[in-house]
Amino acid sequence: MTDQFYCLSRSRKKGGWLGQERVLQTLVGLGLTPLDSQVYLYLSKKGLQKGGEISDSLKMNKQQTYRSLKSLQGKGIVTATLEHPARFSAVSFEKLLDLFIKAKMDETQRLQQNKDEILAEWQTVTIEENCNATPKFAVIKGRNYIYPRIQQMIQETQNRLSAITTASGLIQAYQFGLFDAGFKHPLKSKIQLRFLTILSEQNMTTMKTLFREMTKSKLNFEVRTPHSGLKLFPRMVIRDEEEIVFFITSNTNTSMVEPDDLCLWTNCKALVQTLIGVFEEVWRNATSIENKITEIETGKQTIISNSQST
Repeated sequence: MTDQFYCLSRSRKKGGWLGQERVLQTLVGLGLTPLDSQVYLYLSKKGLQKGGEISDSLKMNKQQTYRSLKSLQGKGIVTATLEHPARFSAVSFEKLLDLFIKAKMDETQRLQQNKDEILAEWQTVTIEENCNATPKFAVIKGRNYIYPRIQQMIQETQNRLSAITTASGLIQAYQFGLFDAGFKHPLKSKIQLRFLTILSEQNMTTMKTLFREMTKSKLNFEVRTPHSGLKLFPRMVIRDEEEIVFFITSNTNTSMVEPDDLCLWTNCKALVQTLIGVFEEVWRNATSIENKITEIETGKQTIISNSQST
């Protein structure tokens, strides 16, 4: 890693301070504490350093410094010399990422292998039946948590799943394997998947490809697009009449879910019913994607049939 990228002085490089903050956020996101992240960043820039030098430079007390160094050594991202007093150095940022990726993969594999055993043990736990029908709410942040929640909703769908999203978001969701749960669903020929999105000349070719792929999968799905001049309601996913994921953050980008996106999940019946009503209103006044493609290709506006308005 270069001094420019990890520069601790604002004057060394324009934007360097912002770069440092982003790296620190990344390290914390990987599971390091803020103090551990600062120590790693400092060693990456300075190279071999004694514990006392690190304490003085970062204005940390020695107990904190050595506790942090011990933690980083335990994770394999800081090494020490055999001399006394020891000097410490950090592995490259690329190697750090490789270590964390491998650790996450190993953890996931172990969890998958022990899933049946864990579930069996869970079944032995006596749990009092919860008769509390109080609506539940949860705020979910980021693609890594939002996508799995939506995928779980698809898996649990019994009758109908409805969604409002961007066309590129629909494409990205397919590429991320979000619909795999639908492809493998035991009721995939019976459950209904409905998507409202805006089709344009710019995304039509890709959408046609996606449409063909989903048709091959034998999913019972339908895609509609609002008439010209109408805007989509904020993004949402509704499962049956049971739960909904409603995006709090607006999204003018090309993807369905951004790393910092926020959404609200709830099983509140009143809210779910209200948003179902909103969806149905837009759905009734939308054009099928087949008609919209024809309209764009021929330049002639199609007329909605009575059967489509239901």
